[in-house]
Amino acid sequence: MKKIIRKLKRINKLISETQKEIDVVETLPFYSIFSNNESKEAELNCLRLALRDYLNVKFSILENLERALKYEKSFVSKKQQQNNLKKIG
Repeated sequence: MKKIIRKLKRINKLISETQKEIDVVETLPFYSIFSNNESKEAELNCLRLALRDYLNVKFSILENLERALKYEKSFVSKKQQQNNLKKIG
């Protein structure tokens, strides 16, 4: 489970960095000063595609985490039942 959480932290960092880059590109006056809106749109498209991919990866990681948590819960529940049976017997 630690591995999954590390992956989640890494992808969250990438998502945050990509979103910051998108914000910078959208607000930079560079493109309007040099009348280079085509480059701006191309760069924004690349960044948005990367962000979409990162979000898909995050979704997959969250599904894996959910599966791991269900497994851990069932393991703990089984141990609790075994422990309760030992107390009774």
